[in-house]
Amino acid sequence: MINEKKFLFTEVMIVDDDELDHASCMRAFKKINFAEKAISFKTAEAALSLFTHPTSRLPELLLMDVNIPRINGLELIERASTKLRQQNVVVALLLSCPLPRDLHNRAAENPDIAAFINKPVQSQALLSLAQNVWDKRRQSVSETL
Repeated sequence: MINEKKFLFTEVMIVDDDELDHASCMRAFKKINFAEKAISFKTAEAALSLFTHPTSRLPELLLMDVNIPRINGLELIERASTKLRQQNVVVALLLSCPLPRDLHNRAAENPDIAAFINKPVQSQALLSLAQNVWDKRRQSVSETL
């Protein structure tokens, strides 16, 4: 008998400059078979190059640290919003502390952001995110029928 692992997502991307936060994310992924493949970037600029390349295929899910140097996570999402929408990428912001009011308002009003997840990332937060994604996909499919 073949031991077939089922994953919640085929591919996810993490953009986070903190090694410890990245490691906790990966541990949570493994614990619940969250992603078959995880791509990671330490800077928003590196991720932006993938988002802006005309033929690149983005992962199903983007976990984006909001507090990274130079281009913050929210700015990256705003710059890449067209491609994120075209490819139906689900975006979750990773937070290590509360956002300043102006950033929080911008993030809350951004239709590309599906969730806020506190760091260190816990398995239960990832499971809740996956459930929300599935619910929205089912709703979308039923609306098109």
